Amino acid sequence: MRTGGFEYADALHAHEKALRAIQVNDAESLCAYLKGFWEFIYNYKMFNCVYDIYNDNVEVYRENGFVLEGIPAVERNIMSMCTAFPDLQVEIATIFAAPKGKDVYQVWMRYYFTGTNKGPSIYGPPTGLKLE
Repeated sequence: MRTGGFEYADALHAHEKALRAIQVNDAESLCAYLKGFWEFIYNYKMFNCVYDIYNDNVEVYRENGFVLEGIPAVERNIMSMCTAFPDLQVEIATIFAAPKGKDVYQVWMRYYFTGTNKGPSIYGPPTGLKLE
């Protein structure tokens, strides 16, 4: 007999399968793929999926000039954010991509995080304050 946990796992698997089915062949389809996976990674805590969407030499430029170099750095950053904000959710408001050579794109995103600081972060112990 299936329980709620199995139904949830099946729904997550179906969601991931639909994301993987997106054929990336231009900037628009790349944006759909990345938006879907970013929201899947953050909103469902599917950290290991960063290895599916980034190449080994990825450079992620974040706010305030903060740069993440390589997939392990990106994964650590996501896990740190989710440790500090266990209920963290992301909404991708705007995303677009521009070609930067053969099969290489530069992608820009404007996104919003929401969550409650219930865990430690690089800034100290949890505060209970909301991120909006």
